[in-house]
Amino acid sequence: MTEQQKFEAFKEEKLKDNEALYGDELREKYDEDTLSKSHAHYRHLPQESFDKAEDAERKMFELLKIMINEDLDVSDSIGKEIFEYHKMWLEIMSGMYSAEYHRNLASLYVQDERFAQYYNERVEGSCERLSEAILHYTK
Repeated sequence: MTEQQKFEAFKEEKLKDNEALYGDELREKYDEDTLSKSHAHYRHLPQESFDKAEDAERKMFELLKIMINEDLDVSDSIGKEIFEYHKMWLEIMSGMYSAEYHRNLASLYVQDERFAQYYNERVEGSCERLSEAILHYTK
């Protein structure tokens, strides 16, 4: 199996996992056409873009850790950077962006324990702070 084939198989597995974990909730918020377009975009995502999204996520978590440890407000410049890194990640991974879409995700993150766990396992308290930053900068 080539590296490209491995990457394609990895993306398919991620889509299946995402569907199993979050499919019902996503369908409550988004129509089937929107979800299909997002999945198609993800399937065609090149490795370079995927790596860029992962790098944005890594930087976002680094900044969330600083924000939490130093008890900084989301209106601080670091809050804006966190928002921008998450926005970049979202645009790359979903292939679309709107402030409403971003706000919906921010709400879902804190309402659903599975999302909260994903963020809080990486940086304790990061789910709530990320959601606050997204909501602040998508006003």
